[in-house]
Amino acid sequence: MTHNSRNLRRRERETWFIEALESRVLLTAITSGQTISASISAHGESDAYSFNASAGDSISAAMTVLNNAFDPEMDLYGPDGALLQSHYNSAYYGGTTIDLTNAPLTGTYSLVARDRGGDNTGSYGITMAHFGPGVSQSADGDAGPIVSGLTRSAVINAGDLDVFTFSASAGDSISAAMTVLNNAFDPEMDLYGPDGALLQGHYNSAYYGGTTIDLTNAPLTGTYSLVARDRGGDNT
Repeated sequence: MTHNSRNLRRRERETWFIEALESRVLLTAITSGQTISASISAHGESDAYSFNASAGDSISAAMTVLNNAFDPEMDLYGPDGALLQSHYNSAYYGGTTIDLTNAPLTGTYSLVARDRGGDNTGSYGITMAHFGPGVSQSADGDAGPIVSGLTRSAVINAGDLDVFTFSASAGDSISAAMTVLNNAFDPEMDLYGPDGALLQGHYNSAYYGGTTIDLTNAPLTGTYSLVARDRGGDNT
């Protein structure tokens, strides 16, 4: 058997190694009720938002893309890394939401915002809110504590959830009304108890301006949370 050492050396020089490029992930802490303005600035970028929650909490999030620049997707991961929910909007229609009741574990959760296909960029707003015993809510400018009979004026910005808090006693009745000016979005209100349980969620998907909540016999004494939002997270 014979061989040509020149050909062997040529083949060695022509060996190629191909490795996949890693997607860029940016990590930011987020507090309940806080709205963050951010952007997907590179193809394949994922923005991860971390927060602490307890087993049994409820978790909601909204993401709105400005100028319909990309297909928004949000993925919610538990403290053990398990994917709990993944929602996206593939119609370039601006927004998507996540709603989880009865969180499975106590620990650090991750909410990931990204473009569904990884091939577009643009700016967006995102809000996370979670509800459970002792959870503080950010007023974020136009929400926060509310007293019985008070009318508040507020604005749903891109990716916004407005969380209003109030105290009530077991056995109380609770009513709330929300009206959207100029039929700008599909109004939704969600009522959470002091233990984080979702008690009622009502919305109007006809762009007709308003929705209501009416609860009799409140289950617990403590702080309740009333969330005002756009139903699909895609309008302001």
